[in-house]
Amino acid sequence: CVLVSVSITSFEKVLKALPWGALKNPEKVIVAEVLSVKIHPRTVMLETLSGQLDILCTHPMFGPESGKHGWRNLPFMFERVRVKEANRALCD
Repeated sequence: CVLVSVSITSFEKVLKALPWGALKNPEKVIVAEVLSVKIHPRTVMLETLSGQLDILCTHPMFGPESGKHGWRNLPFMFERVRVKEANRALCD
């Protein structure tokens, strides 16, 4: 999984700068983001990322203070934008 956690103003630039071609098995990679908005990152990822890469948009329903020691058992909203195998995006 590649988790992109940057500001909205730098999201597109960072996404385009990552060395996606260096991935050995792109069909096994899920790219997820944690911006507080969804339309912009969804659009940018669909336009930028290869069709081999799965895309998951997430929205943590907690703040940085609550998640500073980990995200386990904290609530998330998410959209499987492009996930070839639905069970890959399941969370326990």
